[in-house]
Amino acid sequence: MILLGTNLTAAQIQRVASRQPYLVVLDTCYETLPLHFIVMNNIMGAYQAARHLLELGHRRIGYVQPHSRMYNFDTLKKGFMTALEEEGMSLDAELLFGASPTVITVQQELKERFAALGARMPSALFCEFDYIAISVIKTLAELGLRVPDEVSVVGFDNIHEATIVTPELTTVHVEKANIAELAVSQLLSMISGPGTIKTKSFIDTQLVVRNSSRALHAASGALA
Repeated sequence: MILLGTNLTAAQIQRVASRQPYLVVLDTCYETLPLHFIVMNNIMGAYQAARHLLELGHRRIGYVQPHSRMYNFDTLKKGFMTALEEEGMSLDAELLFGASPTVITVQQELKERFAALGARMPSALFCEFDYIAISVIKTLAELGLRVPDEVSVVGFDNIHEATIVTPELTTVHVEKANIAELAVSQLLSMISGPGTIKTKSFIDTQLVVRNSSRALHAASGALA
């Protein structure tokens, strides 16, 4: 069985494993479980996104996350924070935003939070998921803030819609095909000769730079 474990708890995965000895789990990782896990390198991906914004000159960078938390989101934040810490920075509490990850529309909660910041609006935003990033772009447009002229936006996952939204979204590409190929290969290997050693595999990500991010300019409407 190849199990998509994105939202599953360790106990739920253990329950499946107790009934299915040939198991490979995707899209999450519990380091303490003696099972095969394959997951994208979230830490690298968010680190790449944060480094991109830092290298463009941004220092006041906001972070937009879903209200619910899971392994992928927690490791994304770890990668983002690692990049900030390398520059002697930390995430300002007022620049941490919550959003729905499942809709692509103007989000009222974000709109109110952004409007309340006024001149303290960040010059860039990293979003834990592309759907959130697209919602952020729409919400900023509703407030009259231009992307990327006034606020740069970077997402994560490189979904198809990332090339349809205007401006096209800078994001982090996840090698889904490679993850699938490795899962099948690992499963077939288990069936042909099951071993006792289980592995945790992390597939590296790639930053895809498009039009939603740009270098910070003094003339920008947002603060550095």
